[in-house]
Amino acid sequence: MAVPKPARPRAYVKQTPPRYTGAMAHRRLPCLLSCLLLFLSGCSSESDPASGTGTDAAVVDAANDAHDASFEEAAAEDVTADVTSSEAAVFECPLGSWGSVPNTKCDLIAQDCESQLLTCYPNLQGGTPGTSCTYIGYGAKGRGAVCDSNSECATGLVCLAGNCTPFCCPDYQYEICGPGGRCDINFNIGAGHSVMICGYSEPCTLWAHDCPVGDACQPVTDDGSAACTPPASGEFVGEGNACSSRNDCGDSQRCISLSGQASVCRYYCKLGDSPWDAGAPNAAPGDGGCPVDQSCLKLTGLPDWLGVCRPDA
Repeated sequence: MAVPKPARPRAYVKQTPPRYTGAMAHRRLPCLLSCLLLFLSGCSSESDPASGTGTDAAVVDAANDAHDASFEEAAAEDVTADVTSSEAAVFECPLGSWGSVPNTKCDLIAQDCESQLLTCYPNLQGGTPGTSCTYIGYGAKGRGAVCDSNSECATGLVCLAGNCTPFCCPDYQYEICGPGGRCDINFNIGAGHSVMICGYSEPCTLWAHDCPVGDACQPVTDDGSAACTPPASGEFVGEGNACSSRNDCGDSQRCISLSGQASVCRYYCKLGDSPWDAGAPNAAPGDGGCPVDQSCLKLTGLPDWLGVCRPDA
């Protein structure tokens, strides 16, 4: 059995002030002029300090507006071209294909909040799922970039499963997720409610146990190709326990409903020769075999060599 890979190191980015060079140099002008006006206004007697109105207040507001505008422009220039192109394109995902959270106050896919500082984000209010324009921070990292917090990702992206990702639907996964991304991860926001996000996971091999610690190897295509995925709710549930999404289950397992019963996690099992040398039909659970009192069942849509363990009647 292969030794699991160590956990992937987190990338920590040292933030540096924007460089005002070339085309960006003119952006300093509004802020400098505002500061000059603020200095000159100190000699005026027309302002009313007690009421907070008059020349001083107006100049302070102008200075703050100029500073905010220059900062936003500088930050926007640092965002990758990949993010800019993804924001420009809007896709009409089939209703509900992005998950079980309805678009109530904004659109998760279109990211149509009026302010460029807000992200359309899923939430629960009184147990009812919906969306709202929420400030979660904004940074300069684009789709698929490694992250530790939402504040590192560009507006419209969230830091989930270790990467900056948009919300997505499988119908347009390549257009929305970008290069190397798949719309294959469920993000749970409460009991029975989830939305789809893009996964930018490294490939893996079933039963080879070659994912980083904390991830599980699970098939993502009908040919048995698999990818390392993090748990949907912080930790994987055990075999035989209830599940609602693929990445609720652990390594080499599947969330499945058999014979009309509630969905639970069951091991994948090997029925014959696979394209890679890993696992065996009669091995231990998680290595190609099934637990005691379970048999390997062939499922429609899976390759002939791949099945799912089912309890014996």
